[in-house]
Amino acid sequence: MEDRAACPNNPSGVTKGRNITLKSPTSGAPTMRSNALTLSAAHGKRNETDSREVSLAIHPSAIKRHRQSLKRRAVNKEARSRLRTLIKKARQAIEKKDSEQISNGLREVSSALGKAVSKGIVKKNTASRWLARLARNASRPA
Repeated sequence: MEDRAACPNNPSGVTKGRNITLKSPTSGAPTMRSNALTLSAAHGKRNETDSREVSLAIHPSAIKRHRQSLKRRAVNKEARSRLRTLIKKARQAIEKKDSEQISNGLREVSSALGKAVSKGIVKKNTASRWLARLARNASRPA
């Protein structure tokens, strides 16, 4: 297989494949090189796409790890979003000075923060700080 970086049909200069045959610059003899990605020296960089979407890995284990990381990222993002929503609702209840909503909100936030800490989404000290600030604001006299 020839190096597509030098071909006019491949303007991006990116070649994907396991074995690439290149000509040695000194002797001109073909050499084999195992590679997942070859970039043209003229371009010097990859496309400006989101790197989380495009996996350039060649090993099956690396491809699987990338796929798993995308799934974990989606789950963690959803959990963080839910947590932020609960905190926002608790703050709104504090502003309205509705004691029943405040106690329910603090209980929900405390439970959600504990779950997030146990799953590794939020660090323990961060969760403690967020909950302490909410509780302090809830107990302040108006």
